[in-house]
Amino acid sequence: MLGVEVTAIFSDVAKRYGYESTNIQFVPFTSFRIKQTRERDRIHLRIPHMFKTANPQIIEEIAESHFNGLQNHEKTENSDELKQWRKHTFWRRYIE
Repeated sequence: MLGVEVTAIFSDVAKRYGYESTNIQFVPFTSFRIKQTRERDRIHLRIPHMFKTANPQIIEEIAESHFNGLQNHEKTENSDELKQWRKHTFWRRYIE
């Protein structure tokens, strides 16, 4: 998946949670964490570059989980597909 697609998915989900302006920056994180800076209806996200390797459904789930956690302070259960992708992506960095 291209970075443009990941950005579009995160921006769409952000709008559903009330953010009008979304700025996405890909960074070489070695973990799956997302860092953000928020101001009113704007959000700047720094997300791992490895998200570019996920399919759209995985990115949608990650974005939905992230924004749900920000708004409702709730942790959501990850799907089996997301767990498998994370496991595969995590170990692949040690093989390549």
